Order: sequence, then C-alpha cells, then structure tokens
Amino acid sequence: MFRYDNFNSNEFIDDKFAFETQNNKESLLTIGNGLFGLRGVYEEKIPYEKRGFFCSGTYCIAGDFKEELINLPDISEIQLSIDGKMVHLLSSNMICSQRTLNLVTGELKRIIHWKLASNQMILITFTRIFSMNNPHLFLQSVEINSLDSDVN
Repeated sequence: MFRYDNFNSNEFIDDKFAFETQNNKESLLTIGNGLFGLRGVYEEKIPYEKRGFFCSGTYCIAGDFKEELINLPDISEIQLSIDGKMVHLLSSNMICSQRTLNLVTGELKRIIHWKLASNQMILITFTRIFSMNNPHLFLQSVEINSLDSDVN
C-alpha cells in the first residue's frame, strides 16, 4: 500500500511491494537536491526496476534522437549478507519492509524486519539523502540491529 496523509504527516509511506506498481513508486520516492536526482529504487537489485541517477544539465544527443538526461552509474546498490544469506526483498526471510520519504528533510528510509534461519530477528535500516548545503554530497547508511541476540 502507498499512502500519504497530508493532515498528520509529511511523509509518503510504501509498505507493500508489488511488481505492477514498482516503477511508479520508484518515481514518487525520488530524492534530489536540484543538482542530482536519484530514483527511489530498492538497495538490492530486483527484476524490472529502472535505476536512475541524474545530474542536472548533463544531456546526450545521439544521431537523430532527442536530447535526454544522461543516466549516471548507480550509487545506491547495496549487497548485504547476514549469516551467509543475502538480504533481498523477494526472500522468504523478509517479514516486512517499509519505505518512507520525508517530504520536509528529503530523507528516504527503508526499514526491514528479517528472520534468520536460527529464528533470530534482525532490524535493518537503510537511509539516503542528498545534502542541500553541499550539492555534491550524497549520504547513505545501513544500520543493522539484532532484536534477539548477537549474530555474525
């Protein structure tokens, strides 16, 4: 489900994954600072996604084709492994996942509850933001917390 309640919140919230709405949500969850823009794709690669990282004012004209923004190399992909298992949206180990775009700060956050084979629960938080003060600065963090005990 994708929701926005402008009376109580300054956030877009996506708490349900569906292939048929994936590309629309990636567009709506785009972050940027006027110089750079990054589509709101998941950190791990998934089928049919449209990754996009763009810089304002950089265009390509090839032959008779129209002018278009250049899609720069992706900077947001993260391959994460916990206890030897890849963390992936389509895995049966994922209990739930929620993405939130804060419309005031421009921060895109994703929270995952992940169940290990040992039945231990892990909380993973991905955060991305472009700086408005330093237009060349992009920040991305991953925070991993065990909800039960120590893990590798």
